[in-house]
Amino acid sequence: MANVYGQDVNWRSPTYAKATATGAGVVTVSLNDVLEAGLVLKPAANARTSGNCATMNAKTPATCAWAAVQFNDKAKSWVNATVALTADKKGMALTAPVPTGATAAVASSYGWGDIPMMTVYRADMQGEDGQLPVLPWNRPI
Repeated sequence: MANVYGQDVNWRSPTYAKATATGAGVVTVSLNDVLEAGLVLKPAANARTSGNCATMNAKTPATCAWAAVQFNDKAKSWVNATVALTADKKGMALTAPVPTGATAAVASSYGWGDIPMMTVYRADMQGEDGQLPVLPWNRPI
């Protein structure tokens, strides 16, 4: 409707803009296309139907793809991260335990894998069937 007919319809999912390491194991992510209502956290819709993620990830790492932070340790470890919203509810804060030998976070990812486990959505569409999620990314900081 927006592209073809020029109607003022909010149709875009929020997308990665940039990330900044803001503390030990904390990465703050800024997003594009976040409206005034901000974002909301929800359980991953496919968590109950995707199968046993622990078993699948043991066989093929990151099959069920949650949020993660990569560090500069010798192994260049990717560590699962918890997701919170920034104070203004327009960005994401990823927090992961820092592996031994790491001094900095060097990359972040969210939902970047075969089964994206998305937990952050546009708040303005809360309760609607077509509520738009933050889209996956895998980017250096």
